[in-house]
Amino acid sequence: MIKTYQFGKFERLRFGDILRGYPSIIPTIEGPFLNNISNHKIDYNIESYLVIMVPCCAIERNYLSLTLLREIDSRIFFTPFLAEDVTRINEIQRPENCAHPTTWNEYTDEEKINCMADNPRHPYNSYFIYEPIPGFEEYPIKVSNWVLKKDDETQLSYYHLEKDKLTYHTRQYMIDFKKIFHINCEKIKRQGTPVDEEILASKIAELKPKAREKLREKIASYFGDPAPEDKPYL
Repeated sequence: MIKTYQFGKFERLRFGDILRGYPSIIPTIEGPFLNNISNHKIDYNIESYLVIMVPCCAIERNYLSLTLLREIDSRIFFTPFLAEDVTRINEIQRPENCAHPTTWNEYTDEEKINCMADNPRHPYNSYFIYEPIPGFEEYPIKVSNWVLKKDDETQLSYYHLEKDKLTYHTRQYMIDFKKIFHINCEKIKRQGTPVDEEILASKIAELKPKAREKLREKIASYFGDPAPEDKPYL
């Protein structure tokens, strides 16, 4: 935690900051509003913690891009390698170590060999895990107990599902790059101008440079990964 965050007196807003006091707004619609206004609803939450998703130098006057700090996707804990340290998804890893057990078991021997020959990459590429923050609530995550084994004949690994369930307790949270939104706030000023005291008071924690660089690298990898149908033309 000491290596990850900076606490205390802040001077400005930064990419990756954890904030409180801003609304999380999620509109849900039945379909596009082309000819009439279809069924829709708006979920509005002011109790949530949010993370700044705009680069430090690009924080504009009255404008901020955010995403919700949420509980970790339980699927990450299904894979033993990731369950040992869920922050491993923040860095590139061997793909065979991070595959979901059911997915790995469905692979043919050839597919497993191809996967092991593939280049390292970010697992769960739209997610980024935040280390525990003082005061944040601990919560349980119950998952199936998959144990990694090796086939004696092929020497390839597979997962065996045990009868007992596993329960993890964590104070770590995550963000999802797919769920970024923006708000307008009159008290947010351009970088280089004095920051309003209320804005600074809304800041819970700031990522230290190395942690912020990991976030920067992963979000760049996520948005910079071309679609499979585009790759032959690049």
